[in-house]
Amino acid sequence: MSFLGSIILQSAFLWLPVVLYFIFWDMWIEWRQGIYQLNQKWALLEINIPKDVFKSPEAMEIVFNILNDTGGVGTWWVKNVRGAVPHVSSLEIVSIEGSIYFFIRTQERFKELLKNQIYSQYPQAEVNEVDDYARYIGDYGKKQKEWELFGYEFGLVGPDFLPIKTYVDYGLDRAVGSLEEYEKVDPITAMLEYLGSMRTGEQVWIQLVLRSDKWSTWRKDGQEEIYKMIGRSTDGADANPEKPATTLRLSSGEQEKIKAIERTFQKPAFEVGFRALYLAKKESFRPINIAGLAASLRQYNSPHLNGFKPTLVTAFDYKYQDISGTRLPALKRKFFYNYVNRAFFYNDVLYDSGEGEKKFFLFKQSPKKKTFILSSEELATIFRIPGRVSETVSLERIEATKSEAPANLPV
Repeated sequence: MSFLGSIILQSAFLWLPVVLYFIFWDMWIEWRQGIYQLNQKWALLEINIPKDVFKSPEAMEIVFNILNDTGGVGTWWVKNVRGAVPHVSSLEIVSIEGSIYFFIRTQERFKELLKNQIYSQYPQAEVNEVDDYARYIGDYGKKQKEWELFGYEFGLVGPDFLPIKTYVDYGLDRAVGSLEEYEKVDPITAMLEYLGSMRTGEQVWIQLVLRSDKWSTWRKDGQEEIYKMIGRSTDGADANPEKPATTLRLSSGEQEKIKAIERTFQKPAFEVGFRALYLAKKESFRPINIAGLAASLRQYNSPHLNGFKPTLVTAFDYKYQDISGTRLPALKRKFFYNYVNRAFFYNDVLYDSGEGEKKFFLFKQSPKKKTFILSSEELATIFRIPGRVSETVSLERIEATKSEAPANLPV
């Protein structure tokens, strides 16, 4: 052995722990986070839509505040040894053979707070804890011969600081009490009409997995974009003293862009993973519904702001990518498992089919999924209790009006 080799070997007690740390630390964190997630108790809340809703979508923004304020992960020990992660919730709109349902999934310890928040804004609604609808399919991996599946993941066309076209842009914040329901233009209607068009044997599941945004720089990036547009440096001073910063030189579209960005600054923000799937029995499968799924979100896109772009993640572009014919079924299984586990932010290390069997996928993670930032206003545009302007036949509304019992009843 050479002199250099002898030195390296004899000093292994110094450098080997460092090397092993970098190799195994991520594996440790992934494993601990998987165990932590497995041990959480979850609640799926179904929101039964009241017959009449006269409130602005801003009411749903207030509901989202409870999801944005669920605390941190505690100490270094809790985070790195126990594997604790920031709280994750999901907003889900589902069509099962044309019947439309609204769900919020959260940790069991937060369900009463969330229910109270919903009732405070929508007293006539009903919120019930229900079984997970996704479990009724069972283990998709064992039933791929019966079901056809196509899945999308959605990203943003532009940077995070640019908002999508929201209910404010459609005037729904001003329409309460000033317009009849039939006079309003509600962007959620197009999505509900699509969901209501599903037939026997067809299902569409739309899911926004979210956690409170604590780390991103989108507000800073947005402010820099505004300064750039009006001619200021990043510290807010005029970039060119001979031409003072002003919005008068901007077009109306550019001015609206600045207003939309600044309005978003005032809102709580969430990091979001957005996916949707079309699931149908083999004999009921209609290819047109794949394109319809992406098209049902186009009303949220704006040429001078932002919008959603779909990525088909359960298909290959070329046949040579799956010569054996085994990769595509595996891709679809993984997409389904990710949906059922509401997995997006943390490695997808486990799957519970609901049939008493838990499967582990440790060290077989997918590449990191793309998440983005949405404000509470943007979320409330996509997911909220719709008014009567959304008269989709398959959107069941409860008729009964709840009220308090009289105080003078005999005991």
